[in-house]
Amino acid sequence: MNYPKSNLGRYTRKAKSVRRVIAHQTEEERASGNEQSRQRMAQIRAEEAA
Repeated sequence: MNYPKSNLGRYTRKAKSVRRVIAHQTEEERASGNEQSRQRMAQIRAEEAA
């Protein structure tokens, strides 16, 4: 039996606000955020390897 797809992720208030923030970011903010997340992931991988 096929169940209807959940729409919770699309319609919560938090999801809307996150999408709005992402849509209104400048290119510099986006690049900065990408760099920060890249560094964070590198840190996590380094800790796991140690």
